[in-house]
Amino acid sequence: MNMPTVCSCGELVEFDDMKPIGNQLYCEDCYQEQSSEEQEDIQPLYEMQDILDKRIIKEKGLESYDLLEEKILALQVELAECANEWRGFKYWSEDQEPRTRHERKCNACKGKGKFVVEVTNFQTCGYCDGTGIEGQSNPLLEEYVDVLHFILSIGNMSKLNQIIIDNFEYEELPDEGKRQITMKYNSVFYYVTKTLFEQDYYPRLAIEFFQLGEMLGFTWEEIKQAYYDKNKVNHERQNNGY
Repeated sequence: MNMPTVCSCGELVEFDDMKPIGNQLYCEDCYQEQSSEEQEDIQPLYEMQDILDKRIIKEKGLESYDLLEEKILALQVELAECANEWRGFKYWSEDQEPRTRHERKCNACKGKGKFVVEVTNFQTCGYCDGTGIEGQSNPLLEEYVDVLHFILSIGNMSKLNQIIIDNFEYEELPDEGKRQITMKYNSVFYYVTKTLFEQDYYPRLAIEFFQLGEMLGFTWEEIKQAYYDKNKVNHERQNNGY
């Protein structure tokens, strides 16, 4: 029986006419609005990556090169570094805790929190207020976002990014066990290789990668901000002849 259902906007809609996004059902108008918001959430990252890639290609004189194999290999390297920061696959080690917090030493005082004015006289470092710590970072998230750069880049290159833009969803998941996350890493590696030989596998690669982020416990806001920060660093590196 097709029972009427109330949408979150208050409109009464036949159940069969409701459309799902994630675990929620929406009427047609709300579905279009929510879909548009989701599209806008991922599309700017593709656009930012395209700008960075075009700049690198132009400045390095690579216009005549097909860089898919280089990007695939770079993605695999970064994915391995991401797994290394996660550490959950290291069955031989007592230390399997993910590296999610790292204190960066103050560059001004080299982590000492003070400057030597005279042999017996010290001055507190004003840059870190004497803590010797400049800030904190999340190495696992940073490595995940390094992979994201190449996920986006390959999507732009394959012209299949619109599939992800049109259907993008990101959900926060409960804690997953090490075995499940290990399997997901291997699944991403598998589809990276498949994409090298057949680019039609790209959408599946992207889906597996974003599911990995969900399983690692990252919020979409965390991923976006980390991507924006690293994208800025990458442009600065190009400015400095990296």
